[in-house]
Amino acid sequence: MTSELIARMPTAAFAFRGYNVTNLGKTPELLEHPVYGPTFEKHLKAASEIFTTATLRRVDLIKRVRLREETTLDSYGEALCLIGGASLAQLECLQEHFGVAFANAKVAIGYSLGEVVALSAADVYRLDALLSACTTVGIRPDDRACSMLRARPSSRVLTSVRPDTTSCSTCSTRP
Repeated sequence: MTSELIARMPTAAFAFRGYNVTNLGKTPELLEHPVYGPTFEKHLKAASEIFTTATLRRVDLIKRVRLREETTLDSYGEALCLIGGASLAQLECLQEHFGVAFANAKVAIGYSLGEVVALSAADVYRLDALLSACTTVGIRPDDRACSMLRARPSSRVLTSVRPDTTSCSTCSTRP
């Protein structure tokens, strides 16, 4: 099965999700997993630090996940960091434990926050810079990603950009 996944990566697409009313998903189980847990802990710790630095409010996303405390609109910034950290942890687990490299995929797409995660996963921007901007100023991640794509397009990530024209489907401009 793993070799089949690796072989299909040149035609694969990664889709990254946006915010939802339920954001924990399987993260508690993955955090407690003996093999995947350390990777999730590392990324959730980093995401906690991003939030704390951006807002000057201490948060412990590892504790939140272990307690299975869902985020709410009142904790939207924490949700952004939680989803971003968990998404990058999943990508690292795919690479480290199954040899499935995100960089070998044909395309990465995202919706709202998912655009931000796709930009980070593709090494276009650092996750801390993107999440800090979204967390502190309260902008919609899709607006931020759209303006950043105009500033610095990349062939490795498509978020809301059409590959044949590199025009942005969100704002209809070309980079």
